[in-house]
Amino acid sequence: MIKPYLKQINDVYFINERIKEINKYYYLFYNIIKNRYEVHDISKGRNSLCLTLKNYPTSKIIEQLIKTNTKNIKTLMNEIEAHNKKIEKNKQSKTFDKANEMFKEIMTFAQSKNQSLSREDIQKIIRN
Repeated sequence: MIKPYLKQINDVYFINERIKEINKYYYLFYNIIKNRYEVHDISKGRNSLCLTLKNYPTSKIIEQLIKTNTKNIKTLMNEIEAHNKKIEKNKQSKTFDKANEMFKEIMTFAQSKNQSLSREDIQKIIRN
């Protein structure tokens, strides 16, 4: 059921027709309450909202809908997984760099004193 505050868009760029090529139940609306464009999957009933846009829709909406379409979920999940691995690798690299810095600082301190450091001395340096 289409809500009364949603006005169907028939645009000069035929975006509404193009999104139906992705899913025949997709429709482009303008939400007059929230002042935004929305794509709804009318086969979903009450929870039909798929995508929101602040500005007038462009061809990028087609790319976004294709990317997020359930048919492409495996590709999307692979992209998310690759992104998460990249974040984790960055975190590990930063941790390694910090540990390496601390080790160099400990070694510099030990060499300046011409002595070996006890475990307690090393822990004090790490805490600071």
